[in-house]
Amino acid sequence: MSVQQAYEIWGAAFEDEGKVTSEFDREVMRIVLGGRRFGSILEIGCGTGRNTPVLAEIGNRVTAMDVATGLVWRARAKVPRDTVSYMMADFMRSWPVRDCAFDLVVSNLVLEYARDLEAIYREAARVLVPGGRYFLSEFHPYRQCQRVGAAVGLYRDVDPPPTFLHHVSDHLSAAMAAGFSLEQLNEWWEGVEHQKPPRMLSLLLIR
Repeated sequence: MSVQQAYEIWGAAFEDEGKVTSEFDREVMRIVLGGRRFGSILEIGCGTGRNTPVLAEIGNRVTAMDVATGLVWRARAKVPRDTVSYMMADFMRSWPVRDCAFDLVVSNLVLEYARDLEAIYREAARVLVPGGRYFLSEFHPYRQCQRVGAAVGLYRDVDPPPTFLHHVSDHLSAAMAAGFSLEQLNEWWEGVEHQKPPRMLSLLLIR
């Protein structure tokens, strides 16, 4: 079974079984980006479009990209706005968009699947206008270390896509190497669980 097929199955399962994580991730994005307005937004790894409606609210034009055709079709049905377009492409390869095309790049819960973190940051820097932002949210690496076996139920019929542990310093080093500067770094806990490792990590970077 190909990696693309694995993502097709995984993405559909995550929409049903990962709702709590998705809602928390979406709230993090609203807090960080709320009150801002962007002309053009690129969402990489859009999946079934769970965050695309939020981006459509803050952007004049949104391009949502994912490697899995079936997930993109589900996203298209969920957010059929004229201001949102969809693209089938693998974000772990060169992105099929021109240089300096976007004001904001967004990725949510996808970089753990990227072996080459620096390549992602380089592509984000390439497609952003000078002064553009890159917002990303991921499982906090401390929490990711505790997730071994937690998502077994998502993979009843398929081997899970490979994941890679990226520490906070890995993200910052890759971002700086690509020419970004840091605007915000936040660690997020859910509810009253501050005695546990943070659940999420988010970065807001400036090109």
